Amino acid sequence: MSFTTLGTKPSVTSIDASNIRSNSAVLNAMVNANYLPTNIIFEYGTTTNYGFVANSVQSPINGNSNILISSPIGGLIIGTTYHSE
Repeated sequence: MSFTTLGTKPSVTSIDASNIRSNSAVLNAMVNANYLPTNIIFEYGTTTNYGFVANSVQSPINGNSNILISSPIGGLIIGTTYHSE
């Protein structure tokens, strides 16, 4: 007899940034920890090389349900395009 314990790789779905202002925004994602304790960070910057990291307010998470995760960021440059993941 054999068995497999619960827990697979966490899953993430990106969601558009919200509350976008001239120098701040909120980064969002839907995350399922899939039974594994999961720390959440967002990377962002003016290129896809990012360069900045923001910790999620809700981190760490666990369990097996989709959770909306967000992180407010500030100090952004007015009129600049940002990328995040």
